[in-house]
Amino acid sequence: MIVVEGIIGSGKTTLAKQIQEKIPRAKLYEEPVGGNPYLEKFYDDAHRWALEMQYFLMAKRYQMHSEAVEEEWSEGITTVHDRSIYGDSVFASVLYDDGLIDSLGYNSYLRHRECMEKSLLMPQQIFYLDVSVDVALQRIARRGRKCEEGIMGDYLEKLDKAYQKLLDYLSSKTNVTVYDWKDGMTVENVELKGVIQYEAVC
Repeated sequence: MIVVEGIIGSGKTTLAKQIQEKIPRAKLYEEPVGGNPYLEKFYDDAHRWALEMQYFLMAKRYQMHSEAVEEEWSEGITTVHDRSIYGDSVFASVLYDDGLIDSLGYNSYLRHRECMEKSLLMPQQIFYLDVSVDVALQRIARRGRKCEEGIMGDYLEKLDKAYQKLLDYLSSKTNVTVYDWKDGMTVENVELKGVIQYEAVC
């Protein structure tokens, strides 16, 4: 299992697709943006919908992760994930710090998350795409998603700081590689040799 993480606009979706195409018998699990019934509601009224959206995303990620593990074991494939249940926790923590999720709701969310994570196998490899806030904003503007029009630089800075804490935790559990993801970087800049070897051994 390979996970690609990064702040909004980092380029993780593009890289995840490239990795899936590069590795034989790999399946891509895409970020559930189009199927997220809360996303536009959240951007219209974040305080009202923040906690519900985070519960939805956590449950969806848990389902995707569990299904991926089953497929890996039963079919011998590699799964590639455009963000994971671990990355989702970054967004919840920022919403809590900003007061959009209260303490009661956030503590409940964390208890549910703890139960879910205990039953999951860690990914074998996590790639984190490190980009500046300015670069991320430029990429967000280029792709022109209506629901992302209100994303501000300070929000991305908070996501980046929260991700650094998460990476410290994940690095103690599995392989984490951080790339300075400039424009022009592609899957050819990513070290996949060990991942492909892992698949062959299995």
